[in-house]
Amino acid sequence: MNDTTNITVTPTANNPNATITINGISVASGNASNPINLNEGSNRIHMKVTAEDEDTIKAYSIQVTRLAPNYTYDVGPNQDYEKIGDVPWLWLGPGDIVRIHGKPTPYYEKFATNARGTHDHPIRIIGVKGPEDESPVISGENAIISAQFHNFFKTWYEEHEGRDVFMTLESHGLLIVSSKNRETTKPGILLKKQGDYIIF
Repeated sequence: MNDTTNITVTPTANNPNATITINGISVASGNASNPINLNEGSNRIHMKVTAEDEDTIKAYSIQVTRLAPNYTYDVGPNQDYEKIGDVPWLWLGPGDIVRIHGKPTPYYEKFATNARGTHDHPIRIIGVKGPEDESPVISGENAIISAQFHNFFKTWYEEHEGRDVFMTLESHGLLIVSSKNRETTKPGILLKKQGDYIIF
């Protein structure tokens, strides 16, 4: 969650005479530490336990991830993002929403994402009716690719040894969802239609 800005850690030593420090600050066994601030992303908390003989020392670490805040990206005429390719697809995070607004002509674009949502915080791609009740249409006909995808498509093509199946997918220019192993059936990569949007 992004709302959690700090946490406390309550360590318990097997020997009541052992001493404990968390991020260099002494903490009594069984007591909570002072609040530890969390930055967005990965945070590592260091704990050191010194035995009663003061010679035996064990070090531990705890990694805590604070999610980045959720963002909504509106795409279309008079929106924050004119083109689909202007959205930072490769850097989306759990809970983010991409709203593609309808317009008189299709979006002639290819785009991709390797981002992953979670069960409670999916990434949503939502179609929004335009001012004349137009549904958004994405077409691969003479479609363009944003510069952010050039290495993405090139790498995928090379990893698959130029197989025709990849070029067939790319030629449609719709949405390619990938995980590290390129299989969309793995946990966390569920692609389905829900109402007017795709959820994964």
